[in-house]
Amino acid sequence: MQKFKRTTVKRILNKTIMSLVVLGSFFLGNYTVYAQPINQIDTYKVKYILRDTNEDLLGYESFKMGIRGEKVVEKAIYFGGYKALEAEKVVEISEDTKDVVFEYEKEDKRIGTYQVKYIDSYSKKSLYDYEIKKMGIIGDVLEEKALDFKGYILESEPIQNLKLTEEDEQIIVFRYKKTRDTMELEEYLKEPIDFENKVSNKGIDEDFSNDFDGAVEYVTKAIYEHQNFAKFYGAKGQCQKVVDRLTDLTIQGVNVKFVTNFTAREKPTSQEGVYECVIGFMYGEDLETTKLVEERISEIVNELNKKITEYTTDVEKVKLIYEYVIDNVSFYTGHVPGQLHRNKNRRDVHFSPAAVFDGESVCLGYAMLFGRISERMGIDSRLVVGISKPMLTQKVDSYLDNMKNREDEMGIKAFKGRVNHAWNQVKINGKWYHVDPSHDDYQAQISHKPYSYFYFLRSDEFLNRIDFKNGWTYLKLWNKECAMPSYSDYPGSKLFSREV
Repeated sequence: MQKFKRTTVKRILNKTIMSLVVLGSFFLGNYTVYAQPINQIDTYKVKYILRDTNEDLLGYESFKMGIRGEKVVEKAIYFGGYKALEAEKVVEISEDTKDVVFEYEKEDKRIGTYQVKYIDSYSKKSLYDYEIKKMGIIGDVLEEKALDFKGYILESEPIQNLKLTEEDEQIIVFRYKKTRDTMELEEYLKEPIDFENKVSNKGIDEDFSNDFDGAVEYVTKAIYEHQNFAKFYGAKGQCQKVVDRLTDLTIQGVNVKFVTNFTAREKPTSQEGVYECVIGFMYGEDLETTKLVEERISEIVNELNKKITEYTTDVEKVKLIYEYVIDNVSFYTGHVPGQLHRNKNRRDVHFSPAAVFDGESVCLGYAMLFGRISERMGIDSRLVVGISKPMLTQKVDSYLDNMKNREDEMGIKAFKGRVNHAWNQVKINGKWYHVDPSHDDYQAQISHKPYSYFYFLRSDEFLNRIDFKNGWTYLKLWNKECAMPSYSDYPGSKLFSREV
């Protein structure tokens, strides 16, 4: 019966695929047709048999076709838990081709191990405090499903497969990131601002009474999203303390400087010692302008990232950002009558939009632009405001003594009303340094060089007092209780020169 079937199939195939090669010559209205058969097609069957029981592992008959006289290679296929005794066989196609039979035997079920990890993408830390190791049969394809973690969003595929082998350290990794509400501020600042999905007002069950820094971070996020106010619950007086922190001379989150006025209101709740706190914001730029700035910042970051590899260090990133700002911003020297602090395009030169869109600004605009690009590129940074003052060297000591006495007496209030300059701090390899892009831009212009690094990655000591040979001293003063301490200059002679 099987032979009849195979012969019948071949006969039908050969009749069906007979080709006609028409070699025509048109002569006196007549033409000639020559018919020529192509090579014969033969069929054969491939079987996959368990050696001990003759059981067909495939479960159905596998017919194949080939051209008579040719040789083909058939390969054994994989069946979980079984091992083929031969990997492949060569078959010569003929009218009487025999069945191709691959024999298998059962494999011993060997046990292998693998790990499943649930990782915070930003911190690279495990969301579990211990390792999760699992076992399975070598050769099997295993399936793992992601778990839910409160305050986290899954970034990777929710279901992942792994074919278990004898190799060590096979790992399935699920990656997560925190929600915008639960992100630490440094991680939040690295993300593009999401103006549509804002952080939510905090309920009384999320009391910040014992988490002052958490309250500051929450309000900073609300400012970045250009919200009109932020509402949370905390201890008595905490509302004003948060405002005081955000108006310090050194802040984390450069866009906080968009706020030109804060209001603070608190009232007691039914829970003893817990107060409802509402902080309102007035902005120096409207929402649409802020959105456009963030869009342009994203474009700048993408441009700079094209110049970065996995081997680029943080100091090289900071230098790249520094040079971008110096290349693309000039210090504002114009004055438009009747428009205090505004340029010809009616943008306030103290804010980053003037630097981004008009290429001109004063020191605060430089610092806001440098700081926001740094945040987006994962560089921990601060914005510092203080006093920048050139004076005769012989008068410096008495001036510094007077300022110290005022600071001892008044604290941060000794600076308010006197601040006239802004710059940044950046964190490189766990250490903090000062950078002053606007002053280095000016220094580059007067020295006729593309860039200056005179104020780049400097220490507190250097920045505080620079004595020049001509009898003048340049002072920079800031409230050091607010700023991050910088103990030494960055030794960057191979990357840049500080010569002027």
